[in-house]
Amino acid sequence: MGSDTKAVVVLGDQLDMNNPALRLNPPENTHIIMVESAMESTVVWVHKVRIALFLSAMRHFADELRHAGYTVHYRTLADTGRRSLVQEVAALCKQHGYTSIDMAEPGEWRLEQDFITLAKSDNLKLRLLEDSHYLCSRAEFAKWASGYKQMRMEYFYREMRKRTGVLMEANGILTRTIAVPFPRQVQATLRPLHFSNPMKSLRQYLQRLKRVFLITQAH
Repeated sequence: MGSDTKAVVVLGDQLDMNNPALRLNPPENTHIIMVESAMESTVVWVHKVRIALFLSAMRHFADELRHAGYTVHYRTLADTGRRSLVQEVAALCKQHGYTSIDMAEPGEWRLEQDFITLAKSDNLKLRLLEDSHYLCSRAEFAKWASGYKQMRMEYFYREMRKRTGVLMEANGILTRTIAVPFPRQVQATLRPLHFSNPMKSLRQYLQRLKRVFLITQAH
């Protein structure tokens, strides 16, 4: 159930209504935190079009959450400035009096450690939920890895193919994994996706904030 003292953090790569944190917290009285962070865009070098796509997806999903009845606290790049994602989450928790956070476990170890550090320093109850977007959980992988002195991706892929039935013959034999081009009739059905909200305004927005990115990178 939702709570006035709990926030649900949704990261930019967790934009799905099947997000475990959303499934456990129905719209009634559930407050969502979503943060655009210039610092997260400078951890590794990425193309500005990729950044525009990422932010556009976040903003569309925030609207979807609002339409579903969630209360959404959304911070844009202009709001966060040079503050990190975790710093902005901390500020929002203090502003609204949140004492606990639910979120799907981040896919990046660095970011997960930042949230754990935040929870300890600000005395927040942090609940990291198993990310159901992956075919294999961390616990399942750890169990598999415990049986090997050397971990090779090939062996792990074979195990996952047997478990899921992907790329498997009916008799249980592994299918040969070779690149096969799409048939022409399939290619003919593939059409580019078009969206009503163009990204031109977002690209212009990023260009105006270019100085913010450069300052962040310099620090």
